[in-house]
Amino acid sequence: MTVKRCHPDSMRLSNYYSIGIPSIRHLDGNQTVKCATCRCPLTLIQNIRSGKFTGQTGSAYLVDGVINVIKGIRCHRRMMSGPHIVCDIFCHICRQRLGWYYEFAENPEQQYKEGKYVLEKSLIRFDTLEIGNFI
Repeated sequence: MTVKRCHPDSMRLSNYYSIGIPSIRHLDGNQTVKCATCRCPLTLIQNIRSGKFTGQTGSAYLVDGVINVIKGIRCHRRMMSGPHIVCDIFCHICRQRLGWYYEFAENPEQQYKEGKYVLEKSLIRFDTLEIGNFI
């Protein structure tokens, strides 16, 4: 597995080029999380697993599944919880960085994060006021 070292300002897309107008996948449900910039649907509120994460812009959510995102370059990043292999994720429509995807955690206690996404609170919006304990 080829992994690059992340630079703090490395927020590039991995060789992704769009031809024409990108298509948007939609979600079934009225309680969705959307990109704050273009309102592209990302996930259902019920997929949020934790609101106790911290991103580059502040508080963040750990989420099970996300759609309409592009994964950036895979890199090795040292985080507060230890070293991980991650890639930044970007909105499929407006290309706004939204958070990151956990590919691998070196610490066995952190492996529950593998295959999950982190969405930064300041970069997303909820389409409903009924968001329970996540705020």
